[in-house]
Amino acid sequence: QSITLKDIDDELSFCLTEEQFMAGRLMFNNCVVQMNAGEGKTISCALTATLNATLGKNVHVITSNDYLALRDANWLAPVYEFLGFNVKVILNHMIDAERKNAYAAEIVYATIREIGFDFLRDNLRFSKKDMVQASFEVVIVDEADQVMIDEASTPLIISNNRNNKKRSVTRIG
Repeated sequence: QSITLKDIDDELSFCLTEEQFMAGRLMFNNCVVQMNAGEGKTISCALTATLNATLGKNVHVITSNDYLALRDANWLAPVYEFLGFNVKVILNHMIDAERKNAYAAEIVYATIREIGFDFLRDNLRFSKKDMVQASFEVVIVDEADQVMIDEASTPLIISNNRNNKKRSVTRIG
């Protein structure tokens, strides 16, 4: 059985399965939800993102690669924009000004890699006005098996030599 959502003018129609609706509701209530490929994780994440944005929270949807971040943001943008929310995507090739603009959106799609590196770079900046990231109020992880399980044998490292000042780095682990 499915649930159909339509706008008043019948221009935008969205058909949800009961499983997608329930998964969105559970995620909104801070539960972890597992769904198989093709069951509609992306739609369920969109429901949760919309509910949180309605409450005035900024939402970050984290996925495993740039392709999925861009695809999902573009695919769901008409829904978000119809509801009055702006949606942006953060991609590998973006410069700081583009990233800062994207982080200012109500709903942001990005990869864990980009968010992680932006966090590290922001913590190397000397001025808060140069930071690109906004606060993280709600983070929804789509494709958690790809995003949260890191099988890399080399740690993620970022370095910066500013004004030839020496900085000490402590490695933990």
